Amino acid sequence: MKKYLTCLFLTSIFFAAGCASRPIVEPTYEELQAVKAYKKTVAILDFDDRGSALRGVSGIAAARLDKLLVRHFNLVERRQLDAIMSEQELALSQAADQRMVRIGQLSGADYVITGNVVSTLNGPYTQSSGGVDKKGNFSGYIQDEMRAEAEVFLRVIDTSTSEIYFAGSHKGFTNVFENYRYYEDESAYKTGLAVQAVTKFFSSYDELSQQYGNLIASVITGALDQFDKDFRRKFAHVGQVLEIVSPTDVLINLGSAYGIAPGQQLIVWQEDSAITDPKTGMTIVPKKKKAVLKVIEVNSGLSCLARAGKGLVAKIKVGDKAATY
Repeated sequence: MKKYLTCLFLTSIFFAAGCASRPIVEPTYEELQAVKAYKKTVAILDFDDRGSALRGVSGIAAARLDKLLVRHFNLVERRQLDAIMSEQELALSQAADQRMVRIGQLSGADYVITGNVVSTLNGPYTQSSGGVDKKGNFSGYIQDEMRAEAEVFLRVIDTSTSEIYFAGSHKGFTNVFENYRYYEDESAYKTGLAVQAVTKFFSSYDELSQQYGNLIASVITGALDQFDKDFRRKFAHVGQVLEIVSPTDVLINLGSAYGIAPGQQLIVWQEDSAITDPKTGMTIVPKKKKAVLKVIEVNSGLSCLARAGKGLVAKIKVGDKAATY
């Protein structure tokens, strides 16, 4: 039996190791520089928390927004933006969007991003439940609940047209339960209810303890992370199939320098012959979807391994276009 358990234990270790997600190979400096020409440049301007019950959270959101955007874009450094704003005398009579577009143009940005975060942290509220079972035995509990909420609004403005290219919002929220008390005595339970916690309302991020500050930061991050999929589709990175590695796996020249991570989806297109639209004079390249693949390994800043069923991979050829999806 002992030998059997040892074998079972070792087998479980090897199985777990095989199923563990493979680490992402971080891009080198040279790889990041190489992909700059293939990524749009954005400048983050005017990110605030106006309208938020909890003030002082815009800095939290802006810092995390940087980490999100760098997966998809080249970012204009804040120091460069500050220098432009101090050197240029932008007319105060201009609308806010016009001033931001002008700053974006001077910084070389393709887009400027503005945003707003609205966040609250309420509680603790008292949660309780108690009663007597069929045998006449009492049981009950009392606990405190904190509720954190955040909603992030983002707008992306095209500096070449001054038009809003993307606008959206996402929410993040969580409930945290603390100070759980269990009772088997009904009188003690009622006494506990009589000493209910007073509901608090926090008006400033500076008022929060580290624990609650981390809670707010996590819901803001959760709201922002939902934009990742929006950006992958709206600002798609396009690569191509480099190699058919196996009947189910293909190598694509999109890697961590483009923000690619395991679990993401890539779509492989077949491009037909170009056609000129007689109405607009524009060239149209019709596309047909060949397959949707799942990234299983990011093996460099410039490449990843993606997988699909044999039937789908059989349709794919080296040189086919692949894009974030």
